[in-house]
Amino acid sequence: MLKDVRQKQARKINKTTARNIEGHMTVPPQYHFHMETQNCIVRPVDNCKEYDIYLGSQWQQWAQRAVATVLGIKSSDINMYNRRIGGAYGAKITRANMVACACALAAAKVKRPVRLMLSLSDNMRMVGKRPAFDVMYSVRMF
Repeated sequence: MLKDVRQKQARKINKTTARNIEGHMTVPPQYHFHMETQNCIVRPVDNCKEYDIYLGSQWQQWAQRAVATVLGIKSSDINMYNRRIGGAYGAKITRANMVACACALAAAKVKRPVRLMLSLSDNMRMVGKRPAFDVMYSVRMF
């Protein structure tokens, strides 16, 4: 009974005191300075039937699929190796795939191991940023 009375009082108060707050906010672009730039080593194995890939990525399986697609081979023909990584603020989740694919393509072409390390300036131009975005919001407060 007491609970019903409190709920009715709360509904009455909410109807009379409710208000809307609306607004717009712009978040400017951000640059993220990674502790380690994107890098990769690709080594062809058994006359380019398989590839060993040493990649600093937080998502090895996705990189493996991306390289397999670029080279036109099965994912099972790619052996991924990874040491512990960190300090890239998420940039090594998906963006490492670009470097892995470029490195693998070069290794397949020359049939020799290839190492690719982005310079800091190239890394910042390629993956070290987050674009600006606009936010419009509407909140109903009771």
